[in-house]
Amino acid sequence: MPEPTIRPVGRDTVLVTVDGIRTLIAAACPHRGGRLRFGRIDAGRITCPLHHASFDLTTGDQVGGPPCGPLRVTPIS
Repeated sequence: MPEPTIRPVGRDTVLVTVDGIRTLIAAACPHRGGRLRFGRIDAGRITCPLHHASFDLTTGDQVGGPPCGPLRVTPIS
């Protein structure tokens, strides 16, 4: 199984690929703007490297860390 990848796509978006599923997400964490291209992907979530807020990659819902609300996610077919 290939490793998950995070690749910048423009200024405000990164492309996350996990198990062949590609999702565009906001490049900055809604908490304090941490750069998610340096985030950690695990169990369908991305975790911000700055303050460790984590988000579901399918829904964008926040699932851990300091309160900040959802992350913008757009699945790619």
